[in-house]
Amino acid sequence: MDIVLVDRTLKKLPIHHYPVHFISGDITEDAVIRKTNINEAKSVIISADVLQKEQQADNYTVLATLAVRGNHSSIPIISEILSRKQAENAKRAGADTIIRPNDFLGSLFYHELFRQESAKPFQALLSLLKQQQFSQMDVAGELLNKPFGEAVQFYQLENTLLLGLIRDGAYAINPPHQTLLQENDKLIALISWDDIKHFK
Repeated sequence: MDIVLVDRTLKKLPIHHYPVHFISGDITEDAVIRKTNINEAKSVIISADVLQKEQQADNYTVLATLAVRGNHSSIPIISEILSRKQAENAKRAGADTIIRPNDFLGSLFYHELFRQESAKPFQALLSLLKQQQFSQMDVAGELLNKPFGEAVQFYQLENTLLLGLIRDGAYAINPPHQTLLQENDKLIALISWDDIKHFK
Protein backbone atom coordinates (compact mmCIF):
# COMPACT_ATOMS: atom_id res chain seq x y z
CA MET A 1 0.00 0.00 0.00
CA ASP A 2 1.44 3.36 -1.05
CA ILE A 3 0.92 6.36 1.21
CA VAL A 4 1.08 10.03 0.30
CA LEU A 5 1.83 12.24 3.31
CA VAL A 6 1.27 16.01 3.18
CA ASP A 7 2.63 18.21 5.96
CA ARG A 8 3.04 21.99 6.00
CA THR A 9 5.40 22.00 9.02
CA LEU A 10 8.14 19.74 7.60
CA LYS A 11 10.51 20.28 4.70
CA LYS A 12 11.39 16.60 4.47
CA LEU A 13 10.37 13.32 6.10
CA PRO A 14 12.90 12.33 8.79
CA ILE A 15 12.07 8.59 8.83
CA HIS A 16 11.56 6.27 5.86
CA HIS A 17 10.46 2.97 7.35
CA TYR A 18 7.35 2.77 5.17
CA PRO A 19 6.61 3.35 1.46
CA VAL A 20 5.63 7.02 1.87
CA HIS A 21 5.65 9.73 -0.77
CA PHE A 22 6.12 12.99 1.13
CA ILE A 23 4.86 16.39 -0.02
CA SER A 24 5.77 19.52 1.90
CA GLY A 25 2.83 21.88 1.56
CA ASP A 26 -0.56 23.06 2.74
CA ILE A 27 -3.33 20.57 1.99
CA THR A 28 -5.90 23.39 1.91
CA GLU A 29 -4.35 24.59 -1.36
CA ASP A 30 -5.63 23.12 -4.62
CA ALA A 31 -2.16 23.02 -6.15
CA VAL A 32 -0.90 20.84 -3.31
CA ILE A 33 -3.92 18.53 -3.51
CA ARG A 34 -3.31 18.02 -7.22
CA LYS A 35 0.26 16.89 -6.44
CA THR A 36 -1.15 14.01 -4.37
CA ASN A 37 -2.79 12.44 -7.42
CA ILE A 38 -6.00 12.33 -5.42
CA ASN A 39 -8.04 10.74 -8.20
CA GLU A 40 -6.02 7.55 -7.69
CA ALA A 41 -6.44 7.52 -3.90
CA LYS A 42 -8.72 5.15 -2.01
CA SER A 43 -9.28 7.42 0.99
CA VAL A 44 -8.00 10.52 2.79
CA ILE A 45 -7.14 10.92 6.47
CA ILE A 46 -6.87 14.44 7.87
CA SER A 47 -5.24 14.46 11.30
CA ALA A 48 -5.44 17.24 13.86
CA ASP A 49 -2.47 19.44 14.65
CA VAL A 50 -2.08 18.78 18.37
CA LEU A 51 0.51 21.54 18.69
CA GLN A 52 -2.22 24.13 18.14
CA LYS A 53 -5.13 25.07 20.37
CA GLU A 54 -8.23 22.95 19.83
CA GLN A 55 -10.18 25.68 18.05
CA GLN A 56 -7.33 26.48 15.66
CA ALA A 57 -6.62 22.83 14.96
CA ASP A 58 -10.27 22.05 14.26
CA ASN A 59 -10.69 25.12 12.03
CA TYR A 60 -7.78 23.94 9.91
CA THR A 61 -9.12 20.37 9.76
CA VAL A 62 -12.52 21.63 8.60
CA LEU A 63 -10.89 23.83 5.95
CA ALA A 64 -8.69 20.96 4.78
CA THR A 65 -11.73 18.66 4.60
CA LEU A 66 -13.59 21.23 2.52
CA ALA A 67 -10.62 21.64 0.15
CA VAL A 68 -10.23 17.89 -0.36
CA ARG A 69 -13.96 17.41 -0.92
CA GLY A 70 -13.91 20.23 -3.46
CA ASN A 71 -11.27 18.35 -5.43
CA HIS A 72 -12.90 14.92 -5.18
CA SER A 73 -16.65 14.57 -4.68
CA SER A 74 -16.78 10.92 -3.67
CA ILE A 75 -13.51 9.92 -1.97
CA PRO A 76 -13.96 8.76 1.67
CA ILE A 77 -12.60 11.41 4.05
CA ILE A 78 -11.70 10.61 7.67
CA SER A 79 -11.21 13.75 9.76
CA GLU A 80 -9.81 13.99 13.27
CA ILE A 81 -11.68 16.60 15.33
CA LEU A 82 -10.66 17.56 18.86
CA SER A 83 -13.75 19.46 20.05
CA ARG A 84 -17.26 18.07 19.90
CA LYS A 85 -18.79 21.33 18.65
CA GLN A 86 -16.74 21.21 15.43
CA ALA A 87 -17.81 17.68 14.47
CA GLU A 88 -20.92 18.87 12.62
CA ASN A 89 -18.91 21.47 10.73
CA ALA A 90 -16.51 18.76 9.58
CA LYS A 91 -19.45 16.66 8.37
CA ARG A 92 -20.88 19.63 6.48
CA ALA A 93 -17.45 20.21 4.95
CA GLY A 94 -17.54 16.68 3.52
CA ALA A 95 -16.07 14.30 6.11
CA ASP A 96 -17.52 10.79 5.97
CA THR A 97 -16.03 9.71 9.29
CA ILE A 98 -15.24 11.86 12.33
CA ILE A 99 -12.62 10.60 14.78
CA ARG A 100 -12.65 12.21 18.21
CA PRO A 101 -9.64 10.85 20.15
CA ASN A 102 -10.91 12.30 23.45
CA ASP A 103 -14.11 10.24 23.22
CA PHE A 104 -12.20 7.07 22.36
CA LEU A 105 -9.63 7.42 25.11
CA GLY A 106 -12.27 8.43 27.66
CA SER A 107 -14.28 5.28 26.90
CA LEU A 108 -11.14 3.15 27.07
CA PHE A 109 -10.12 4.60 30.45
CA TYR A 110 -13.66 4.01 31.75
CA HIS A 111 -13.52 0.35 30.75
CA GLU A 112 -10.10 -0.04 32.35
CA LEU A 113 -11.27 1.54 35.61
CA PHE A 114 -14.52 -0.40 35.97
CA ARG A 115 -13.60 -3.68 34.28
CA GLN A 116 -14.02 -7.14 35.69
CA GLU A 117 -10.86 -8.18 37.47
CA SER A 118 -9.90 -10.75 34.84
CA ALA A 119 -10.71 -8.53 31.85
CA LYS A 120 -8.08 -6.48 30.03
CA PRO A 121 -9.99 -4.16 27.66
CA PHE A 122 -6.96 -2.33 26.24
CA GLN A 123 -5.03 -5.49 25.38
CA ALA A 124 -8.16 -7.12 23.97
CA LEU A 125 -8.96 -4.12 21.76
CA LEU A 126 -5.38 -3.84 20.54
CA SER A 127 -5.28 -7.51 19.61
CA LEU A 128 -8.67 -7.25 17.91
CA LEU A 129 -7.58 -4.34 15.70
CA LYS A 130 -4.34 -6.12 14.76
CA GLN A 131 -6.10 -9.31 13.73
CA GLN A 132 -9.54 -8.20 12.56
CA GLN A 133 -11.10 -5.59 10.31
CA PHE A 134 -14.47 -3.95 10.94
CA SER A 135 -16.82 -4.33 8.00
CA GLN A 136 -20.31 -3.08 7.11
CA MET A 137 -22.41 -5.19 4.79
CA ASP A 138 -25.86 -5.18 3.23
CA VAL A 139 -28.22 -7.87 4.44
CA ALA A 140 -28.04 -10.92 2.19
CA GLY A 141 -31.31 -11.53 0.34
CA GLU A 142 -31.90 -14.88 2.02
CA LEU A 143 -31.68 -13.20 5.45
CA LEU A 144 -34.30 -10.49 4.92
CA ASN A 145 -37.02 -10.67 7.59
CA LYS A 146 -35.00 -13.35 9.36
CA PRO A 147 -33.86 -13.09 13.01
CA PHE A 148 -30.47 -11.53 13.75
CA GLY A 149 -29.48 -14.75 15.54
CA GLU A 150 -29.91 -16.69 12.31
CA ALA A 151 -27.64 -14.20 10.53
CA VAL A 152 -24.99 -14.72 13.23
CA GLN A 153 -24.93 -18.44 12.46
CA PHE A 154 -24.99 -17.79 8.71
CA TYR A 155 -21.88 -15.58 8.77
CA GLN A 156 -20.01 -17.80 11.23
CA LEU A 157 -19.74 -20.34 8.42
CA GLU A 158 -17.73 -17.70 6.51
CA ASN A 159 -15.39 -16.95 9.46
CA THR A 160 -17.21 -13.66 10.01
CA LEU A 161 -18.28 -12.49 13.46
CA LEU A 162 -21.50 -10.48 13.34
CA LEU A 163 -21.56 -7.75 16.02
CA GLY A 164 -24.71 -5.80 15.34
CA LEU A 165 -26.49 -3.62 12.82
CA ILE A 166 -27.13 -0.03 11.78
CA ARG A 167 -30.77 0.94 11.26
CA ASP A 168 -31.85 4.48 10.35
CA GLY A 169 -28.44 5.75 11.42
CA ALA A 170 -28.65 4.18 14.89
CA TYR A 171 -26.12 1.54 15.96
CA ALA A 172 -27.36 -1.60 17.73
CA ILE A 173 -24.51 -3.75 19.03
CA ASN A 174 -25.43 -7.28 20.09
CA PRO A 175 -29.17 -6.72 19.51
CA PRO A 176 -31.70 -9.31 20.70
CA HIS A 177 -31.36 -12.44 18.57
CA GLN A 178 -35.03 -12.28 17.62
CA THR A 179 -34.57 -8.86 15.95
CA LEU A 180 -35.83 -9.18 12.37
CA LEU A 181 -33.49 -7.89 9.67
CA GLN A 182 -34.81 -5.23 7.29
CA GLU A 183 -33.82 -4.35 3.73
CA ASN A 184 -32.00 -1.11 4.54
CA ASP A 185 -30.11 -2.47 7.55
CA LYS A 186 -26.31 -2.49 7.50
CA LEU A 187 -24.63 -5.38 9.29
CA ILE A 188 -21.55 -4.72 11.41
CA ALA A 189 -19.02 -7.53 11.41
CA LEU A 190 -15.44 -8.48 12.19
CA ILE A 191 -13.45 -10.15 9.42
CA SER A 192 -9.85 -11.26 9.62
CA TRP A 193 -7.37 -9.23 7.58
CA ASP A 194 -6.63 -12.38 5.58
CA ASP A 195 -10.29 -12.77 4.57
CA ILE A 196 -11.30 -9.13 4.07
CA LYS A 197 -10.40 -9.13 0.36
CA HIS A 198 -13.19 -11.63 -0.30
CA PHE A 199 -15.80 -9.09 0.83
CA LYS A 200 -14.72 -6.21 -1.43
